[in-house]
Amino acid sequence: MSVDRIVVQANEGGASPLLPDSILTQARIWDANGEIFVYEAPKFRPRKIAQGIDPVLSPDGGVIAYCGFQPGQLKSQIMMMKSDGSGQRFLTNIDGSPCSPAWSPDEKKLAFTVESERGQVVMVMDFLSKTINPVVLGTLPRWSPDGKNLLFLRKPETHRATASIWVADADGKHAKPVIDTFALMPSADWVSDGRSIVYTNDDHQRSKIFRVNLDGTNPEQIAGDRNLEMYYPTISPDGKKLAVVIAEGKKLVLMEIDIETKKSRWLADGTRGDVRWVKGH
Repeated sequence: MSVDRIVVQANEGGASPLLPDSILTQARIWDANGEIFVYEAPKFRPRKIAQGIDPVLSPDGGVIAYCGFQPGQLKSQIMMMKSDGSGQRFLTNIDGSPCSPAWSPDEKKLAFTVESERGQVVMVMDFLSKTINPVVLGTLPRWSPDGKNLLFLRKPETHRATASIWVADADGKHAKPVIDTFALMPSADWVSDGRSIVYTNDDHQRSKIFRVNLDGTNPEQIAGDRNLEMYYPTISPDGKKLAVVIAEGKKLVLMEIDIETKKSRWLADGTRGDVRWVKGH
């Protein structure tokens, strides 16, 4: 697999980190000055296309969902635009600072997180029925490859963990825990087989990336470096490459790692990143 298109979030004046989604509290703090850049094959030159945070590419790479802000407002709303930055429009106008969008594989639905009196809630927008409904308590949703399940994070039941990783049906039913994580900035995503996930976990304040079965068995480290911190992993459809945000001192970059050879290469500068994978030529 090769990388065809990248969308990243950075801050004005540099790629400094934002405060991550809070798992332990209901509070989130956003920097409304975030910038969104697109990098496209083959030259991957950065091109600023919008103000916003948490950008994610649609499966076909043609549309980007992200969190945008009304002028003078610090409360986010979900927005959408074409990958060239045109056609920017708000998709939501609701309370709870909706953010952390995630596309369903068929692009007919969009999951995201809102704040509520009960805590963080995963909502799903259905573009066909034009409805928005809460489905499950949690944050940072990710759709399974077949669109039948949602992966998300919840408050941990133990004080030792920073978050618990859960999975549920797409309508929120049959929610069950997968595994706890001790990551500074916890996150998880699906492996293309739909039977396992990748997630961040910390060891002595250094991040490592693990793959684990949906029943929590056989956790396997697939990436890690004692000198680096790693955030927001996503794995290529063939399972051979990993895209991950890496902190090198004060700089954050999106890197591609070959899981077998452990070789890595720079993809883009940014605090968050999303990659569209295509079959190599």
